[in-house]
Amino acid sequence: MDIQWKAADIGKWTHSGIIYFTSKMEMLEDLPCKMYRLYKQHSLTYHCHDYFQIWYVAKGAFRHTVSNRRFEIEQGDIFVIPPFTLHSIDIPPEQNIEIYGCEFMPSFINERFEEKPMEPLFFDVAYLEYFLSRDDSVQSKITLEHITEMRVHHVLQ
Repeated sequence: MDIQWKAADIGKWTHSGIIYFTSKMEMLEDLPCKMYRLYKQHSLTYHCHDYFQIWYVAKGAFRHTVSNRRFEIEQGDIFVIPPFTLHSIDIPPEQNIEIYGCEFMPSFINERFEEKPMEPLFFDVAYLEYFLSRDDSVQSKITLEHITEMRVHHVLQ
């Protein structure tokens, strides 16, 4: 498996107006991850970041566009965005939301993510392999069943 985010052309993207969030500005220096809860979030045009982003939606609904594929996200959904994936978020201004976010550097999963691994696949990548694919048929949205959704909500609270 090829770790494809290494090939991102950030200079070209930012020149074309795409917003780039870097972990150096978004995370503490010695902590390659962060968790947060959002009660208010404005729409955000196409952007990317150098870290994984996971959002669990506890309340509300909005549209999430990933590489020109639109997903309707609502309560009980999770979406996972790998590094350097172009995406946008469209939240109606009157929408009440509650989102639990988790963002982390690939090295948080395994320090070998700092460089391309020599072997085709190492164990820790198996957890993320589905989200690392650049196949257009892959979805970034996961809809949890009721019992699982309640457990996830409780753990994140």
